[in-house]
Amino acid sequence: MLLLTIDQYEKMAEQGRLYELDSVIKQDKFDIDGILPAVLETIRSRSGGKLYGLAPGFTSQVVYYNKTMFEKNGVPLPKDMMSWEELLELAKRFPTSGDESSRIYGLALNNYSDNVFVYARMIGDTKGLSFVDAESSKVTIQTDGWKKAAQLAIDALKSGTIYRPSPDKQFRGGPIEEYYKSDPFIGGKAAMMISGSYLMDNLKQAKSYLKDQAPDWDVVTLPVDPQNPDAATGMSIYQLFAVNAQSANLRAAWEFVKYVNDNEYARVTSKSSSFGTLTSRTQYLKDAVGHNIAAFSKLKGSGTTSAASALAKLPNSFYQAFITLADKELKAALDGSKSVDEAIQTIQDRGQAELIKAKQAEEEKGMK
Repeated sequence: MLLLTIDQYEKMAEQGRLYELDSVIKQDKFDIDGILPAVLETIRSRSGGKLYGLAPGFTSQVVYYNKTMFEKNGVPLPKDMMSWEELLELAKRFPTSGDESSRIYGLALNNYSDNVFVYARMIGDTKGLSFVDAESSKVTIQTDGWKKAAQLAIDALKSGTIYRPSPDKQFRGGPIEEYYKSDPFIGGKAAMMISGSYLMDNLKQAKSYLKDQAPDWDVVTLPVDPQNPDAATGMSIYQLFAVNAQSANLRAAWEFVKYVNDNEYARVTSKSSSFGTLTSRTQYLKDAVGHNIAAFSKLKGSGTTSAASALAKLPNSFYQAFITLADKELKAALDGSKSVDEAIQTIQDRGQAELIKAKQAEEEKGMK
């Protein structure tokens, strides 16, 4: 039995090293109809349409929103399947007045990133854009699509409605109540936050400490591309259980894979803290308080974003160098010292040089 990441799964499936499960699932009448279709589609998309593994859980990003802040400021509540333009327009309807201790923000990101490219990439991922082509080893960011994504992100940041973290404001110890309040969403600084399913666990735990000061919250889906509204870019599968095709104990390995992916296992594990992992079994994908949990799984699985798929085939050193470069150039566009076109041109040219450099370093390493 093998426990794999989604990238390891894809590579081993391509190499023919995994036992194909479709036939044995049919033979044993193992119920996969109760597994979230988006999870199965995500797995199949990485292995030529066939199943070589199953995942008992998944993580997903959504837009959390503070109902009280929306009502207090007269802003319409967000909806499932909004576009990025719609989401950012909602964020801009919140006031930007007041000093840092008293003002609020329309939107925050879960990683509190100040990397401008992170914002542009989230928009680009939704629109199916990739900034690199692994097959031709070419950087592909100099397109109208990426320019529009970068401009949208920069305009949103310029509006002052996006929460941008300050290193000196980070929580550095103290009572648990202060820890929760230091989170911009839980602490009431941000009306919306794009975050993973683990924030739901934090919100439920915070309620027991903050009582009435905890936000009255709900969730909607991540923004979508209006041209492809069902595609999900926020879903991730970190652990798949598979069977080694060369195993001398195929039946025993398959029985274990069945066990961790069946209804009884989901029933038991869904009652405990999940650390952000949601069960793949739809029967137990519920919330007793009545939150819009369907938002975590409403969109169809797309396997992975175009950029993530390409990056998995390239040297690890390339991505870090690229995002550092892209952030520097887009920050120049943000402060007005460059145009977006100029910034994208530099990212294209220097990014290509970084890709060539990373590929050469990888080849030299392999020759030693």
